[in-house]
Amino acid sequence: MARFFDRWFTKNPKFDDAITIIERSFDELVKKNKLHEEAWGLGHLDRWDLSFTDGTISFITKSGFQAIAAVQVVGTFNTIDNSFLWAWDHPSIPAELATASLCARAFGEKYDLEDYKLRMAQCDEETAWEYAAVTNHLAELQGVYRAPSDARYIFLAFGEVEFTSASLE
Repeated sequence: MARFFDRWFTKNPKFDDAITIIERSFDELVKKNKLHEEAWGLGHLDRWDLSFTDGTISFITKSGFQAIAAVQVVGTFNTIDNSFLWAWDHPSIPAELATASLCARAFGEKYDLEDYKLRMAQCDEETAWEYAAVTNHLAELQGVYRAPSDARYIFLAFGEVEFTSASLE
């Protein structure tokens, strides 16, 4: 009888490793995003632009300050049905902007985590942030921006940020 319970209640090191990576990735992302917020105003700028052609995201102020970075799309979170569609299988995302999300898919394969292996997962927004954090960590990116788009959010992981002045039209 004890062996039966051991099977269900003994810690699974593989699962524990995955949870540790998720938690560390989330903590790392919170710190990185906080540094970006304090340094140049991530989340408080007047406008953002995503260029699929250039593979960049730009954050712009009315005064002309611009922060630009290479971008990878993690996926989209639908606020109506609480679903997350991974960029690696998203019909609207160019493959070259979804390569970071493939790191998360490989993570799901390694640790047998269904939400990372399915093209669409049911989740809440906090879990969508966890997906973005893991992707950001595994792809060695510098931060994540959650961009609004109708009843969805697009989770965008970005690389090193460069600063310029922009002419606003």
